Amino acid sequence: MYVLEVLATRVQTVIDANRYAEEHAHVRNRAGAANLNEAFSHLAALAQDAAELSYEEQQAQIVEFEDHLRRSMMESFELIAKQRLGRIKREGLWETFQSKAAPLLARGKLEGAPSEEEIRELEYRVRYYLEEGRQRKVVTQHAMRWDEWVKGAEYLAKASSAADELSRKIRQAVGAAQDYRRHRLTIAVGVISTIAAIAVIIVTLIATH
Repeated sequence: MYVLEVLATRVQTVIDANRYAEEHAHVRNRAGAANLNEAFSHLAALAQDAAELSYEEQQAQIVEFEDHLRRSMMESFELIAKQRLGRIKREGLWETFQSKAAPLLARGKLEGAPSEEEIRELEYRVRYYLEEGRQRKVVTQHAMRWDEWVKGAEYLAKASSAADELSRKIRQAVGAAQDYRRHRLTIAVGVISTIAAIAVIIVTLIATH
């Protein structure tokens, strides 16, 4: 029976995806849990009322069962990517990068730091992976698309990884810019202190003569 095949081959994958989301995004995956509950409610309805349901109605319950499993699996990975992108926005990292790090990178002052091109390419990859994943979330009553859904989940998992790398590289560039400015300030303070000390010596020498 097809439903038993889905239970045997797909449910553990869905549960693993939910667990991965909670462990890596560090948030309660309410959307994943809700979709799992909805999936099994359709399975329960099918088991309880199968004798009274037409073939089309039974198929509709199976479609809903799979659709909610698919949502639970795919949206777990999408949740991670959105959470990581949201953190970049909430912390103002992109604005800080643009105002503090990008000008220094353009002048070649941050040797070893991630380049602006590298960071923009990563941002593009995140958006691309998210879009590819979302396009595979489509479901119809006439075609179960587990292979496409798994591909979509893989794209969304790549989006979450790329979003993590994007956050890390932006932080590295911003940190390098802050270190550069602190170093320049230290040098400036040292020069000023040296000049001031020399000035004091000169004034003292003049006063003693």
